[in-house]
Amino acid sequence: MKPYLFFTGYADSIDPVIQKRGWDCFWRQNVRGLTMVSAGHWTATVRVGRAYPVEIRLLGTELISMRCGCSTGKRTFCKHVGAMLYEIEAKFPEEIEPDAVDRIPIFLKEKFGLPEGFLPQHPPRNIEKASETIKKFLTEATALSRYAHPARALAICQGLIHEIVEYVSVHPDHGGYFDHRCNEICELIDRIIQKALPGEHHALLFEFFLAEYQKLEHIDFALYPTSFFRLPAVVEMDPAMEAGYFDFFSVQQDRFDHKPSSGSPFLILLPGMVQYLILHNRADEGIGLLEKYKHYSSVLDLLIKAETDRRNFDRARQLALDDLEQKEKKIKYCPRRYQDLLRIAMESENLNDVRFYAERCFWQTWNDIKYYRILKNSFQTSEEKHQISIYILGKLGIYKKFLTHRTIKRILEILEEELWFDKMPGFLERHPHETGLIMQYSDRLFEVDSERFFSLVAESVSWKASIKCVRSGQDIIPVLHSLEKYGGGKSVAFKIATTLAGRHTDKPVLVGGLKAEFPGAIY
Repeated sequence: MKPYLFFTGYADSIDPVIQKRGWDCFWRQNVRGLTMVSAGHWTATVRVGRAYPVEIRLLGTELISMRCGCSTGKRTFCKHVGAMLYEIEAKFPEEIEPDAVDRIPIFLKEKFGLPEGFLPQHPPRNIEKASETIKKFLTEATALSRYAHPARALAICQGLIHEIVEYVSVHPDHGGYFDHRCNEICELIDRIIQKALPGEHHALLFEFFLAEYQKLEHIDFALYPTSFFRLPAVVEMDPAMEAGYFDFFSVQQDRFDHKPSSGSPFLILLPGMVQYLILHNRADEGIGLLEKYKHYSSVLDLLIKAETDRRNFDRARQLALDDLEQKEKKIKYCPRRYQDLLRIAMESENLNDVRFYAERCFWQTWNDIKYYRILKNSFQTSEEKHQISIYILGKLGIYKKFLTHRTIKRILEILEEELWFDKMPGFLERHPHETGLIMQYSDRLFEVDSERFFSLVAESVSWKASIKCVRSGQDIIPVLHSLEKYGGGKSVAFKIATTLAGRHTDKPVLVGGLKAEFPGAIY
């Protein structure tokens, strides 16, 4: 089905293939510099490979004239004109027809069956390409949502829901991989609903949500984009909608009770129902549901959070400790429960527990700096904070010869936070391969000891040239150019370039690049 186009006076007469290509150009944000010269007179540049100037004149919904710099556009309707029409329609629908915004929801639903055709293509089957597609889609959807038209917001929400369903349908075995991306999408939908979608549109969105959900009922796996099914909690429901939602939920619960499965759609729908009950002053019912199915890990997470939010700290702590005891019999790595226990300790203001669990979280989450801050701030005096910083740095291995990139980065972050800048040059001298981190802290290193900083960069660049077998210098030359902003840095860069060129005569590409970029050096 072709993408929607609201210029109904001529849309049906345009080749659907050209419409689709125009939609793809618009969706990839290839339309630049859209300008309304006068009423109905528009100009823009559409960049597809090269830039094509486009000019069109509209009278209401009629296209009076069009002109494009491409070969097709000189004879007939082309994709560049189509892309420009989509751009006008997205940004200035009221310029086309005063009532266009109000008619969009009905038009999309009845004529084109949104969201079929809303997206330019189905998500690709390759998981890496799919991830990139979704990232780009999120960026575009966020930009489109800024137009703040209610109907446009509805279309975006429906398109995002459709994106999730399509992805899961194509990749039923990659739910866990996709869950973090799904969380981003659902957060975006939440923002759009709260900021740009009036209550009268919620029924359409909820109806669409349930219809899309039916497509996923046959999929059964443990790791699933669960946040998707919490969306009903942020939608305003009238009594009829609420009754329909509860009936729908009861059917899924009955199916699950007869044939329980860790990957059941019921367990995916459960968080949304509980959140809805809690937000509507029926917390006891929601907690009761979680208690019934708490032996499932995902449900236990929600139960612990709900009990903590209700300030029932003893119950939340006991649930987390019991689960931690079970997990540590099998594996030692269980950061989620330690994070739960830390949250409980912070909410209940139990400082001893905060210190204990903050340190455990720090080590279990690959040295996450936020847990270091929580640990340090749990102490009162500056001397105690100073001692805990020394203790953590010691355990991280500041005096060891070999450290991972992540650990080196954490040590530098802590040194920066504690204002121990004078320790940075000496520490980085043991790790000349960390050129990226050296340049990240270059301003501070130069400020502390400029000569030592230049020496450190020289050693780092030399290491890159020799150990990494750099041929083109694409990793080296930008670093040398970055030195030029420091006093005396230009002469140092020239000196390093000369030394490298003399040392690596067997690498003509590198030597040629250095001579081209630093012609003033003596080679």
